[in-house]
Amino acid sequence: MIAAEGRLRDPYPTEPFEVVVEVLSPKDPFARVLRKCHLYQTWGIRQIVVVDPQTKTVWSFENGSLEKTDVIARRGERVILAQELWAEVDRRLNPA
Repeated sequence: MIAAEGRLRDPYPTEPFEVVVEVLSPKDPFARVLRKCHLYQTWGIRQIVVVDPQTKTVWSFENGSLEKTDVIARRGERVILAQELWAEVDRRLNPA
């Protein structure tokens, strides 16, 4: 888990992060990912997002289950859309 700010103020987190983005790997059992989402929720994380880079799918963990979404994160009026993420990944993997 990485702080969105890029650095931690203390040697370890003492307050929940606003957003957690869990990136699936091909060997991740989905049941394990769900357990991690529940754990993040008990820690007080407000927004939990699961990203599958192979299928370019994004889910939001809400009310104990994962729902497909097009939104990676919201911060005030700023919304990061999944299509922005995939466009940036493609741009970095295939520079002109």
